[in-house]
Amino acid sequence: MTVNLASIQQAHKRITPYLAHTPLIRFQALEEHLDTPHPIYLKCEHHQPTHTFKVRGAFNALLSLKQEERQKGIVTRSSGNFAQAVAYAAQKLSMHAKIVMPLDAPLIKQERTKQFHPELILFGKTHEEGEEKVEEMKQELGCVALSPYDQKEVIEGQGTAALEIYEALPSIAHFFCPIGGGGLMSGCATAFKSLNASIQTIGIEPKGAQDYCLARQKGERFALKEIETIADGLRASQVGVLNWPLLQEHVDLVEVVSDAQIQFAMAFIYRALNIVTEPSGAVSLAALLFSKIALKGPAVCLLSGANIDSTNFHQLISKN
Repeated sequence: MTVNLASIQQAHKRITPYLAHTPLIRFQALEEHLDTPHPIYLKCEHHQPTHTFKVRGAFNALLSLKQEERQKGIVTRSSGNFAQAVAYAAQKLSMHAKIVMPLDAPLIKQERTKQFHPELILFGKTHEEGEEKVEEMKQELGCVALSPYDQKEVIEGQGTAALEIYEALPSIAHFFCPIGGGGLMSGCATAFKSLNASIQTIGIEPKGAQDYCLARQKGERFALKEIETIADGLRASQVGVLNWPLLQEHVDLVEVVSDAQIQFAMAFIYRALNIVTEPSGAVSLAALLFSKIALKGPAVCLLSGANIDSTNFHQLISKN
């Protein structure tokens, strides 16, 4: 069975007992800055229990497991945000989780993951190294492996954000959303295009990790050999196998933003609304600030996360 509107709706019913709807707030300061008559809204996924959207996919994936699979325990790899999400969901569901994080994962993401008491394994520095470790543990220990983005149940869970946006704002005309591995955008774009095909879906990648943008030009999945961006949550070398066809079918445009533009966006929203975002969480806002896309109706930027320590945050916004 493929990812579709019905399966995303089922995912939403599944996770609703565990997660409240996140706020959709109007950003009038940005409307004034852009001199647009169209309303701009922010989908505040940093209000989730683990401060990112990732908990949607984590809960849906765990709740979809059979009882014998739950008893085996789960293992996943993550640079931090999916690690926290899986650890949190596993704790709530009384499941044992093993989390593989890179050696250079931000300390705040390590600490926030540890608070939910998973078995934390620091290993390697790349996504590929982490995936190899997960596969090794799956084979040796019999754990159930979860992908942060390249898994049907995870994609469906992430797509539930679109259902909440559409319920609150059925007149939405533009949707701005980050792309790393592609789980969030493939789920949300699938939902939006099924609800109203005229909604424009815009994916955003940071410069230095724009594999999907290059892949669209080539017409096939493309893996970056080197990745360099402050947006640590979007450092996937390529989008997932399952995500690729969904993105190709349902994403209208892809924009690329620089680290400097991300930093400007982080500073802009902090000074306007006192909202702290991590770099990955601000890329959709950066695209709206700096792209030449002409708005023709209400727009929504998804703020994907806020897992960043105060010192690093203020250093990043200090030049803006």
